[in-house]
Amino acid sequence: MISSPALADAIKSVRACVDGETLARLAVPDAKRIARDLATDWGIILAAFAVAGVFPFLWTWCVAFVAIGMCQYRLFVLGHEALHACLHRDRATNDRLARWLVYGPMWTGFADSRRAHVAHHDRLGAHDDPERYIYEIGNKNSKWRLLLLCLGVLTFFRAVQRVVPYREIGSTTSAGKALRQRASVLVAQVAIVLLLWFFGLPWWSYVVLWLAPIYVFVFVPDEIRSFCDHAVLAAPDEAGDRQRLITYLPGRFEALLLAPHNLHYQAEHHAFPELPYHALPEVHRLVGDHPEITVRRSYFGFLWQAFTAVPLQPRAA
Repeated sequence: MISSPALADAIKSVRACVDGETLARLAVPDAKRIARDLATDWGIILAAFAVAGVFPFLWTWCVAFVAIGMCQYRLFVLGHEALHACLHRDRATNDRLARWLVYGPMWTGFADSRRAHVAHHDRLGAHDDPERYIYEIGNKNSKWRLLLLCLGVLTFFRAVQRVVPYREIGSTTSAGKALRQRASVLVAQVAIVLLLWFFGLPWWSYVVLWLAPIYVFVFVPDEIRSFCDHAVLAAPDEAGDRQRLITYLPGRFEALLLAPHNLHYQAEHHAFPELPYHALPEVHRLVGDHPEITVRRSYFGFLWQAFTAVPLQPRAA
């Protein structure tokens, strides 16, 4: 499951706490709950479009901006479930739901995201983890660089490179295949523009009510969460690699803003990536007190701890 020497034994030990029968029961996606969550998030987005179109006032647009962004992030987390084939029992249906209802609308390649994310799971705590640059301290060991992370600036271009849906189009041998695989991105953007037009919104509402919320409410919170989920305040970074199985138990506001759909149970998710999001609270009750799992209470609390701790000095040999 994981090839990182630092965490392979730890994850094996955590998995041993849950018997096979329980795992088989928990691994079944709750189709009704998932359908309800998808429908609710898209329903709120469409309602926000309608309200902004019918009542074109500054305050209604501000409310729509927040509502759309929050729902985009909730959809993004459901898309993350699909990367692990946890959104639907049928793999083809799972992939179609994610490609057309989540990743396409958010300008992200589904295949690229799955490839990068599976590699992250395989290599968590290793030097070649494709997401290590997010959670390591060495490249943000100052208050200024931590602030840039929290604004999304520090990691933006590298994140885009990781999941950009047109990375292979320059290759003559893969251009056609790449375009076919990413057709959902192009079609989804046309559909979003048509929806905005249908609700009587101006052309620039595509930037204000669709693209901008993706940055503010999806990209930035997800980068902050990804940092907190695996960051260890130790220098050099290798000193903390054994301790990167971390779970948060945040309040409702933090969970809504940074980790909806139980995304804060990251240690449990990394130990049991085959389980859907609605099963993670039960898994936490079974393994949450395992000595290999670090439990933190607050994302904002850890961020403040990091701000006050940097710059860290390397430990003496």
